[in-house]
Amino acid sequence: MVRCIERSCQSQILALSAGTPIEIPDDLAQSGYDQQGHELAGWFQFQTWWEELMRDEPEFLE
Repeated sequence: MVRCIERSCQSQILALSAGTPIEIPDDLAQSGYDQQGHELAGWFQFQTWWEELMRDEPEFLE
């Protein structure tokens, strides 16, 4: 769990240090979504991370 919190904090710090957010036009966002190929693409990508977390930090679920 500590690893998740640390990575979340790192992501937040990087996002805040990147400057002013850029709004992505709807058509470009839709194009990115369409390129994933399937609505479950994000779920499948998550599985690798989840398996690594369960292998390295099984106490995460406690």
